[in-house]
Amino acid sequence: MSKLLAIDPAVRGALGWATFWNAELRDCGTIRISATTNKWSHLWEFLDEHSSDKIAYELVMRHTGVIAAQLYGGCVAVIQLWAQQHNIAALGIGVQTGKKALTGTGGASKDDSVRAALRRFDLHVTHDVADAIGIGLAAL
Repeated sequence: MSKLLAIDPAVRGALGWATFWNAELRDCGTIRISATTNKWSHLWEFLDEHSSDKIAYELVMRHTGVIAAQLYGGCVAVIQLWAQQHNIAALGIGVQTGKKALTGTGGASKDDSVRAALRRFDLHVTHDVADAIGIGLAAL
């Protein structure tokens, strides 16, 4: 059974995730990464708990804020290191590619992504989770 973990890295504290088993969406949700706790070890533990054959994460090429860029970079560094140490692939999926896989258009808004998750999977989710689902669909 192949298992994919898709992640929308936390920039504002909520990391969206979705798991796909044999190309079927199985589970999804968010985890909080707090600036006041040991956020990177918390993310590492999450990755251990959701072990997979492949990880896909949203590849962002530009952040408007310094703190957002630092948080994103930290999340991606942990994801890549965890994947390397567990000898699995970590794939960066572009923002527009993930949105297109979920909604049919790369320029979709956050609300469009949430509505598409409801329409396609009958799920009421946050935009972080909707983004993770799109990333997973694009990585399949």
